Amino acid sequence: MKVLQNAGIVFTVKDGKWQHYSLQKRFVQEFKQNTDQLLAADEHCLCQRSDCEKDVAN
Repeated sequence: MKVLQNAGIVFTVKDGKWQHYSLQKRFVQEFKQNTDQLLAADEHCLCQRSDCEKDVAN
């Protein structure tokens, strides 16, 4: 949890001997924006290009 806190993903509130963790609102907003952008299909998306091979396993 300390790594997530240091990365700015969660914040802590100390309550006696307990630590309560919550997600940073800024992180949640940025994560959603980045995910939406990543999953958006547009003319620049590799999956939409006609010269792209569908089967890359060959």
